[in-house]
Amino acid sequence: MRKVTVRYEGSKPKCFDSNEQYKQWIDLARQSGPVPSQVKACIDCNPNFQAEMNSVQRCENPFVQFKYFTVKINKNQTAQELRGWIPKGCGPC
Repeated sequence: MRKVTVRYEGSKPKCFDSNEQYKQWIDLARQSGPVPSQVKACIDCNPNFQAEMNSVQRCENPFVQFKYFTVKINKNQTAQELRGWIPKGCGPC
């Protein structure tokens, strides 16, 4: 089993174009709630972006696999459906 690369604030993953872009991602992630230091950008990735970054050798976790999910939420008699990709086997993700 391969180890997951753990990123901490200030250590920009290769998939980000700049330190400023990574800082903005961290700031937005914090607005969503507490962000433990071991959480990395892979939690917001998807198979298409991963493939793009793999093609230019900028993916630091190419072994991460994704699964598609659908969640139904009933709130105040209104049903909503959320769909998206989540990493599986991504350690703290």
